[in-house]
Amino acid sequence: MARLGRSDDREPVRIDDEITRQFRAMGAEVPAQETCSDKDAGGFEVLPSNWKSVCAFLACETQWRVAAGMAGLIWLGLDYQGVDVVLRRSGADEAAFADIQIMESEALVVFGEAQS
Repeated sequence: MARLGRSDDREPVRIDDEITRQFRAMGAEVPAQETCSDKDAGGFEVLPSNWKSVCAFLACETQWRVAAGMAGLIWLGLDYQGVDVVLRRSGADEAAFADIQIMESEALVVFGEAQS
């Protein structure tokens, strides 16, 4: 018996041509899946509703505040003045800033784990 749904709950659901065809037959359009290129991993999937926020976060990649000490680099967080410039120039909305703060918080956790 074929298993329905995800084969791995950690992986996003992939909408293939057959699923897209079925949705169209019911009168629903499926937005194109967008990916954002990651140089090292070859890419990752982003939900269309999160696309603008992820692109805004990636555009802020040069705005990290970092302190160098005896233990190495300590990631402090994003420089919000620089982030503000990036967001204004890219036309991002207020929701993108809130999303960036969430991604920043999670990135700091990952950076801290890499230090350990």
